[in-house]
Amino acid sequence: MSKKQFFKIVLLILGACTLTCSAIYLLGDAASKALVKLNEVLPYLLAIMGALSFAMFTYVDNTAKDLTDLRNDFPDRNKYFICQESLTRLKKEIISNIALVTVVFIADRIVQALAMALVTKFSNYEKWILESISICLAASCFAIVICALISQISGYIIAAEYREIIAKNRK
Repeated sequence: MSKKQFFKIVLLILGACTLTCSAIYLLGDAASKALVKLNEVLPYLLAIMGALSFAMFTYVDNTAKDLTDLRNDFPDRNKYFICQESLTRLKKEIISNIALVTVVFIADRIVQALAMALVTKFSNYEKWILESISICLAASCFAIVICALISQISGYIIAAEYREIIAKNRK
C-alpha cells in the first residue's frame, strides 16, 4: 500500500467517523439503530467482495494471457509492455483490496467483541461513548468496504475495455 492509498484510507475513516458522530449527536438513538444495521450488512458485503475479487482476478488473468498471445502482433513492443504492466498492477490491486477488506472485517469484529465485553463495566455516559466509538468504527469499516468494492468494479470495467481491444485486434 502506498502512502497515497494509506492517506486516503485515513481520510475515509476520519470522514466516516465525523459523519457518524454528527448523526448520533443530532439524531440520537434513531441514528444509532440505523448505523448498527450497517454492521450487520458487512459480512454479506465481504462475501460479495470475495466472490467478485475471485471472478475479477480470473478475468484479468485471462485477459493478460490473451494479450500474451498477441505479443508478436504489436507494432510497438513498448505498448505491449505497458498493457501487460497495467494488467499486472490491476491483479495486484485486486489482491490488496481483498486483503484490506479482510483485515478491516477482522478489526471490526474485534472492536465489536471488545465493546460488548467492556460495556458492562462502565457507567451510562461511558457506555454511550464506547457505543459511539464502536458505531463510528463500524461505519468506517463499511465505508472502506464500499470504496474497495467501487475500486474493484472500476478495475473490472478497465479489464473489460482491454479485453474488447484485444478481441478487435485478434486475427
